Amino acid sequence: MPFAANGGSIENSGHQKSDYWHNIARCADDCRLETFQQMSIQNGSERQFVLILKSKERRQSLVSPGKTDRVALFVDGPNLHATAKILGFDIDYKRLRDEIKSRGTLVRALYYTAVIEHEYSSIRPLIDWLDYNGYTVVTKATKEFIDITGRRKLKGNMHVELAVDAMELAERVDEIVLFSGDGAFCSLVEAVQRRGVRVTVISTIASEPPVIADELRRQADVFLDLVRLQSKLGRVDGTGRRAGRAS
Repeated sequence: MPFAANGGSIENSGHQKSDYWHNIARCADDCRLETFQQMSIQNGSERQFVLILKSKERRQSLVSPGKTDRVALFVDGPNLHATAKILGFDIDYKRLRDEIKSRGTLVRALYYTAVIEHEYSSIRPLIDWLDYNGYTVVTKATKEFIDITGRRKLKGNMHVELAVDAMELAERVDEIVLFSGDGAFCSLVEAVQRRGVRVTVISTIASEPPVIADELRRQADVFLDLVRLQSKLGRVDGTGRRAGRAS
C-alpha cells in the first residue's frame, strides 16, 4: 500500500488509483518538500510505492547552519597540512577558528597530530600557538620501525583518538566539522550521523588524485573544497597578501 508524505496511506485501487500522484504532489507541496522519487518494492503479490522525501528545510540547514547551532571542530593535522601544501597556501588557524565560530557556538576545537619524542619538530611552534589560542591539541608519540630495506621509518596516526572524542561530543553538538580527506573516518561519520549530528567534511578534489577519499565525500552531509576557502582560511603576509606556499 502506498504511503503519503503525511504518514497516512493512499489506496491503490479503483478510481483512487488515478489520483495517486496528484495526492503525492499535494502532500509534497504541503510538506515543503524539495524533491520526491518513486521506488517500487515487491511485497509478495502486492506492489508498494514508497515516497522518498527530502526536506527543503533540512537541506538548507545543512548548507547554512543556524547561529545557535553547537559546533565541534576536528582537525586531522597532518592531513590538513598536506592538503594545504598541495594547494599552495598556508592555513591561518586563527581565521579558521573564527570562521567555524561564525557557524554557531563553537563547543570545542581539537587538533590532532603525532610528534617525534626527544627531537625538535617543526610542528612544535604551531602546537604551542594552538594550545594558547582556543584549541585543544591532542598528540601522541610516533613509533619508529625499520622497513624491509633497512631504512628508519616513523609512523603514527590519530584516528582512534579523534574517533573517541567525536563520539563523546556527538551528544553535545549539532554539527561536526572535520578537516580531513582520510577514508578511515567514513565509519565515524556514519556513526555520529546516526546520532542526529550533521557532518561537514573539508578537504579537496582539486588535486590529482583528489585528497579526499570518495567514500568519505559521499558519506558527509556537506563537502566543502578547501581550495574555495583559501580567501577565508589562508594566511596573509604583512602586506595583507595571501601567503603563497604552505610551510
